[in-house]
Amino acid sequence: MTAANFDLIDDYLQLREDVSRTLLQGEPHSYGQYVRERLGIGVTELDEFIKVSTERFACRLNHGGVPSSQLRIPPNFHFVWVTSSTAPAMPPEVYLAQIADHPSVGLGWRCNFWTNSPPLWRSLKDKFARAGSKVEVLLLKDFFSEDPLLEVIHEYETQSKFVCAADVARVLVLSRIGGLYSDLGVKCSARLLEIAKFSDVVLNIDKQHLLQLAFLGFSRDNPFITRWPKICLDPERYTSVIFPVGKGCSGIEELSVLSGPGFTAAVLLLLKEVEDFILLVPQQGKYMQISSQRSWYGESGKFGNVVVYGTKATRLDQNRHDRSRAVVEEQFRVSGMTQRAYSLHKLQDVT
Repeated sequence: MTAANFDLIDDYLQLREDVSRTLLQGEPHSYGQYVRERLGIGVTELDEFIKVSTERFACRLNHGGVPSSQLRIPPNFHFVWVTSSTAPAMPPEVYLAQIADHPSVGLGWRCNFWTNSPPLWRSLKDKFARAGSKVEVLLLKDFFSEDPLLEVIHEYETQSKFVCAADVARVLVLSRIGGLYSDLGVKCSARLLEIAKFSDVVLNIDKQHLLQLAFLGFSRDNPFITRWPKICLDPERYTSVIFPVGKGCSGIEELSVLSGPGFTAAVLLLLKEVEDFILLVPQQGKYMQISSQRSWYGESGKFGNVVVYGTKATRLDQNRHDRSRAVVEEQFRVSGMTQRAYSLHKLQDVT
């Protein structure tokens, strides 16, 4: 074990303490519990997942990590800002200043700022260049023009549902390129990135015992992140396993299924039994802070008249959901499976 790894072990012990403190300071999100219950996920499974993940990751560090050629999360760091493509809202200056001097750049990572808006792309390229920053500003359509998720992003954009659009955009980037993603306004230290180099998956947990999309990382070939785009394209694949006929297709439910509550449940189903080395990062701690949820989610209403979820779903359709649910109920009835086993089977079948 190198001296550098020895130092990282001490840092990781602090990170584990921050995770424990975060969970003790809050309580489980009721809607998150409801979704997990509907899928047959046990009440203790999140705690077990956290325990096993933290112990396995500690073992990796204790045994010297892995050779650099085997590191699965590539050294890419991503930010996403989805806004009106023609009349864009400028991200807050304080966040742009943080990104221009982001610790990932100092570590030699490639730091990418993705947007859907050509006018904003031109403006930010000039802004970062004048600041002498190595951050690269990239247009989603230049790299993913043939990907069907781009149309999903555009569909949300036309309704000013930029939060949902950004959720899909980060999934698109991570599934195709891999690396770490962060919301704007999330401050992370270089030390956290050095620890993350030894992980296969990075997940962000909050006081409501939900795994959030504010900070996460995957290798681009990870089975979870290659399945999640299919859920974004056809969310009834997932909602039909969760909600009964006549429920599950409001704007709030659409956002919830594709973010914290639904994302947490999917992780517990798909990643619980895998051999991945998973790094859990709390939203508040020594190595990462989201001050009063000052990511662009928390302040989005101030920038560009954002509709967070609206009264109606954009991608979910009640008739498609109800038809899918009827099939699910019949399949489950004849399968002889437990609810959890059937839920896992349906998610694993998303290809």
